[in-house]
Amino acid sequence: MVRRKELKSVAESIADKFVSRYNDIGGYWTIGKIYRFLDTQETTEFTYDIIDQTSTPTYGAFDEIDKPYAQMLVSQCQNKGFCNMPVGAKVILSFESENIINNGTMKKTGGRSFLCTVVIEDDIGQLWSGQRRDWCWKHQPELEIRSTRYDPQN
Repeated sequence: MVRRKELKSVAESIADKFVSRYNDIGGYWTIGKIYRFLDTQETTEFTYDIIDQTSTPTYGAFDEIDKPYAQMLVSQCQNKGFCNMPVGAKVILSFESENIINNGTMKKTGGRSFLCTVVIEDDIGQLWSGQRRDWCWKHQPELEIRSTRYDPQN
């Protein structure tokens, strides 16, 4: 019998994939693009609903994401033997007001630390979460090198 706390490992796995440098939009790191977008919206928090595939604030470029997170959620739950799929799953990105990294020290550069939290709600309403903290700069295409995986024809 599958234990529900396995959903915590599913949440951690999705958080790992979401903050990965391989998660890109148009060949540029998704987190940096979201950070730049949030700066124009004058907010520091971004929420992506994995099941509904919507975001708050609304970010149109999300249609281009290379990772199908809803499919990933379903396949990981099926691989772990869950019969009932989660009723809710969200990715919450919070850009920190203080530049703190994993060991609690301050970074003295122009980037910003962020916290990625994935929250999964199971069929009985219990919440399971996984978190990843990392560091990024705002997207600056004139200074960045586009991923070699990017193919504008696809």
